Amino acid sequence: MKTVYFKKVWYWLGAASTVLSVVALAVYIATGRTQFDPNYSNRVFIGLGVAAALGLFSLVKPFRYVLFGQFVFGLFGAVNYITSQLNLLGNIFYNVDGSTIPVSLVVGIAASLVSMILGLVSAILMKPATEAAA
Repeated sequence: MKTVYFKKVWYWLGAASTVLSVVALAVYIATGRTQFDPNYSNRVFIGLGVAAALGLFSLVKPFRYVLFGQFVFGLFGAVNYITSQLNLLGNIFYNVDGSTIPVSLVVGIAASLVSMILGLVSAILMKPATEAAA
C-alpha cells in the first residue's frame, strides 16, 4: 500500500518552504541589480535554486537529509541575499541620498528567511519511519 504523504504536516511545511524559495529567487531576479551593485550574485542563485530543487525532490521522494539539505542551502541563499545587498543597506542606514528600504528587499529577505526556517521545521517533524516507507 502506498503511503500518502500529503496528509502530513512536514509535507506542507516543505511545500511552503519550496514555494518561498522560488518567490525569493524570483524577487532577487527582478530586483537584485541596483545602482550600487549592477551584478547578480551567483551564490544567491545557487543557494535558493538548490534549496527549491531539493524541496521539490523531497515532495516526491521524502528523505529527512534532503530536507536538512534544503535548510542548509536556504541558509546559504538567505545569507548571500543579504550580503549581496549590503551596499544598498549601507546607503539607506547612513542616509547618503535619502533612499528608503525598498519593499522588494524586505519581501525577498523575508521569503528567504521564512523558507529556511520552514525547511528546518519540516525536516525536524519528519519521522524516520517515513523514510523507510519511501
